[in-house]
Amino acid sequence: MPLLKTRGLVLRAYDYGDSSRIFRVYTRDAGAQSLLARGVKGSRSRLRGVLDLFNLVDVSFYRKAGRSLHVPREADLVESHAVLKRDLGRMLGFGAVVRLLQALALEEEANPEMFDLLIDTAAAFDRADLAAEAIEPLRHYASWQVLARKGYAPEVDCCVACGSEAGGSPGFAVAEGGVVCGRCDARGRPLSRREYGALQLFLHGDGGLAAAWRFDGGEGRRLDRIREEFAVYHAGLPPRFLAGPPYAGMLR
Repeated sequence: MPLLKTRGLVLRAYDYGDSSRIFRVYTRDAGAQSLLARGVKGSRSRLRGVLDLFNLVDVSFYRKAGRSLHVPREADLVESHAVLKRDLGRMLGFGAVVRLLQALALEEEANPEMFDLLIDTAAAFDRADLAAEAIEPLRHYASWQVLARKGYAPEVDCCVACGSEAGGSPGFAVAEGGVVCGRCDARGRPLSRREYGALQLFLHGDGGLAAAWRFDGGEGRRLDRIREEFAVYHAGLPPRFLAGPPYAGMLR
């Protein structure tokens, strides 16, 4: 039963009996793991306050083959993301990214690039100077990046039907896997020029540029729907993933 020492971000926490909790932690070296912290609710527990929602921690735990729950031995707090956790809007925005991450079958699948994205996103949501208007575009950027780093990036430069340039305001064809030009737009959902620009930014830009984007009207909701339908169709997420807002169920 080897001892694994790694860095991880706490994604969710569940009560287990009267004194213990189960923590879902996304780690750099072992992907998503479930850790059973016995007695963590007690005032004398060394893990109390360290293993907490959205905390970045250095953790060591024993891994036993065939077990889905592992026992943490030690955990040290690296970053609590206190600013993020004091603001409901930031919590919901980052929680939506976490919800998508957890839906993509990440059990024990190491993905350092995904881990770095998650940590960078948490840090961005934790910035004291993050404007309220930046939360939604930052959530969109991180959500598309999660899909892309799992291998589900849509084609947004050329028409997926004929291969020609997409043009300034193409359509988006979920089943075909990306944008379609004006000649093929009967296959896709129309995108405004601004929506298309936002989609390219979220897939090809960086978090800083994405946070500076400002949605107009219902653009954010329309792009949410496109991304969620795309994830259900191509990543095999259950249809219920489409129900409710993108952050549904994250704060329970």
